[in-house]
Amino acid sequence: MKTALYDKTVKGKQEIATRSDRLAPRLRTLLVLVDGRRTVEELLHHVAGIGLHAEALAELLEHGYIVTAPADDLAAVAA
Repeated sequence: MKTALYDKTVKGKQEIATRSDRLAPRLRTLLVLVDGRRTVEELLHHVAGIGLHAEALAELLEHGYIVTAPADDLAAVAA
């Protein structure tokens, strides 16, 4: 699996601050963990216990709560 990083969008940050979209609690937990530094593998490891998988990240991405972090961020994490 290719390593990727995700970061919150403005919409994602707004959801954390206001709960305006009433995101499902488990998805909100994952959204809180997304920080532009944790890899997909790390994120999924942290939420495996609550039954979330890669589909949850795809859902957050699809609905505009997260975005793929720039390649420069991935290089900085790898260094």
